[in-house]
Amino acid sequence: EGETPPEAAAAKGGPWRVRVRVHRWEPLARLDLTFSPAMSLSGADGARLLGGAPGDASSVHSLELGPHPDSLHGISVLARAPPAAAPPQLIRLTCRPPPRAGGPEDGAKVVAGAPEPPEGLVVETASCNHVELRWLPSVDNGLRVTRYSVIYRREDSAPEDEDSLDVETTGATLGGLAGGTRYVIRVRPHNAKGAGQVSESLVALTDGGGAPLIAPVPPKPYRSLNCGQVALELPTLRAGCRGDGFLTVEGRSLVHADALDPGTRLKPHWTVLVGRTAGASTVLSGLDAYDAAEFRITAHNADGPGPSSDIVGPLLTDSDQVVTLDPPRALATSSASFALTWDELSGSCRGRMRWSVWVRRE
Repeated sequence: EGETPPEAAAAKGGPWRVRVRVHRWEPLARLDLTFSPAMSLSGADGARLLGGAPGDASSVHSLELGPHPDSLHGISVLARAPPAAAPPQLIRLTCRPPPRAGGPEDGAKVVAGAPEPPEGLVVETASCNHVELRWLPSVDNGLRVTRYSVIYRREDSAPEDEDSLDVETTGATLGGLAGGTRYVIRVRPHNAKGAGQVSESLVALTDGGGAPLIAPVPPKPYRSLNCGQVALELPTLRAGCRGDGFLTVEGRSLVHADALDPGTRLKPHWTVLVGRTAGASTVLSGLDAYDAAEFRITAHNADGPGPSSDIVGPLLTDSDQVVTLDPPRALATSSASFALTWDELSGSCRGRMRWSVWVRRE
């Protein structure tokens, strides 16, 4: 419940009044509240905060039930977040019974302990050499969790071969892993009291590789060098689990219908023009001077080819001479006549071109 209007409360980060209804009241029982985002709590009614000073921001807060509930038969606390943060969401609540006989009496100081093992350990994404992990915050037992140790090893290795990575958040990325390999992963929380118990083990499998699954970006027409040469700009190879070793470049003619004509390099079907390249560009030579062509590329690695790229084209040989695509220039020479001019192609391969002039009244 907002202590101020919701818009104003969100802008200031609160305060919000958080209420928990308790159906069976047992003094000294404990509630562990997990919030998202991290909150600072104060003004507890019906309970007292354990561990940390009022105002300390944390995802998990522990409270001990007092002798009597509040007026609504429960507890309530004031929650604050950083300015502009979302209203608090209580994403987890755990209850613990009061101490057994011989434990601390009502009002006695509660001794904080090491945190409990985190739950909800999952793999969010996995590639050939890394996995991304997430888990729920640990119950801190009165002292804020300061870090988590992610402990991992290959499933086929001995326990003493474990590696570890320390993080301060409830997520981690493990890198430098082997492709197609199973890893056993656990998480251990720590607070000022010491190391807590480890979580249950999770087995994660990294990507085993295979041919490139994502088609490369199509080539870009770079320039037509002359009547029989075209340059293409090629994309950067995408690293896969086995590495995208090279690209092949294919082309086909949109003009020549005779697939058996030995005088043309481009056929009406797809033909490999460059069998292997890893460069940033390639020059295709030996093309027909009166051709229009389409091109595509395919990435390959040790496991074979991936899907082909989108098609680019048509691209004309000698296409740098694009002045013929500009409109003609018209100059009125009298009340009934115009003089028309346009730019001629200078390439020697276009000597057979003829011109048609079309005129209509607007």
